[in-house]
Amino acid sequence: MPFVDVSLVHLLYSQYAGEEAVVPLHDDDGVASTSPLAARGQAAVHSVLDRLRVRFVPMQDGSMLRSINTPADYQRYCHAQVVQ
Repeated sequence: MPFVDVSLVHLLYSQYAGEEAVVPLHDDDGVASTSPLAARGQAAVHSVLDRLRVRFVPMQDGSMLRSINTPADYQRYCHAQVVQ
């Protein structure tokens, strides 16, 4: 499940210009990708976005993009917040 940081919401909102969706893009190498959803096998999400007017926002820093799927992911996230 994606974990949404409020700073990401502010960034995406600042990029909104009337589209139906504003989507952050970031690959594992820190370089924005033009089609990460299809590349990662997320065809269901990709097929929905194909039907919308979408603004893709390249993310140089992936720290605002987190996926928390397990208790261990959540623990790592909490630990990282304490360390910062």
